[in-house]
Amino acid sequence: MKSFGLLSVAFAAALAVACGGDGRDADVNNPANDNAAVGTAGSDTAASANRAGSARMNSWVEDRLMGGMAEVKLGELASTKAQNAHVKAFGRTMVQDHTKAGEELKQIASQLNIQPPVQLDDDHRDKVERLSKLQGAEFDREYINMMVDDHEKTLNALEDRLEKQGDDENPRYTPKTSDDPSESRLNRWAAQTVPTVRQHLQKARQLDEKLGRGLTNDNER
Repeated sequence: MKSFGLLSVAFAAALAVACGGDGRDADVNNPANDNAAVGTAGSDTAASANRAGSARMNSWVEDRLMGGMAEVKLGELASTKAQNAHVKAFGRTMVQDHTKAGEELKQIASQLNIQPPVQLDDDHRDKVERLSKLQGAEFDREYINMMVDDHEKTLNALEDRLEKQGDDENPRYTPKTSDDPSESRLNRWAAQTVPTVRQHLQKARQLDEKLGRGLTNDNER
């Protein structure tokens, strides 16, 4: 009798498993569980998007800080090594303006827990080293060429965070709206900084044209 009882229990357990009695097969076909799975996937997607957005923001801040640090270093070189008096003055302006903008952005970076760079990366260090080996008119031309290129890139980066109205000669900028307070803060900084960057670019282009024509301090207008 005991053997028959054990066999009956074993048969009942096997039948329960075959019919989903352990609950596992039933869970697979349960719409509620499907919804839970979708909800988890949606949360993971949102979290991934947030991480990607945060990474882009951090990269943007780090790039602006790195570029500003390079402008200061290059400006210091120009203020002492440039042959042309206007190029020297331009270098001093770069040191002053980019130091100010950099300090303002560093304050925002600190609030966002973004560590500012403490030294130039390889690309910017190569620029400084290459320029430091030049002299006279060759130095002036290379430095101003760099300034035109760098400020065009910086202007494009700033404009990505701004709404632009008007034409290219007389644009008006407002910060892009964002539900993210950190993004809004950076957009406002971009709006405050863009007029100075445009002035730098305009002056650099003027100097580039003059230096290209071979003008000296004596015959510049």
